[in-house]
Amino acid sequence: MNWSSSTGKSAGNLSYGMNIYKAFEGSSIAADANYKTNVAFMNNGILHYHRADQMAESRSGYPGYSSGGSGGWVLNPGSSSYAWDFTKIDSIFSNKGNL
Repeated sequence: MNWSSSTGKSAGNLSYGMNIYKAFEGSSIAADANYKTNVAFMNNGILHYHRADQMAESRSGYPGYSSGGSGGWVLNPGSSSYAWDFTKIDSIFSNKGNL
């Protein structure tokens, strides 16, 4: 690869994505204009909603809850009756503002 020579081709914003870790904080993201401005400035085509504790317990005070963050997206992750926390997930996507 010769980085000093252009091929005439360019990569569009759908060629890369960005992990928006803070988006897991739900409604607080809607109030953080600086975060949203900075994400929008990157003009990437793909936003990744991914975080290490995403598959952890969603509810505070329950076993498996990630106290260092805002919790995961799963209800009862260690049981056979686990399920997505649809209410929490809907809240996060509804409050994303202009991300």
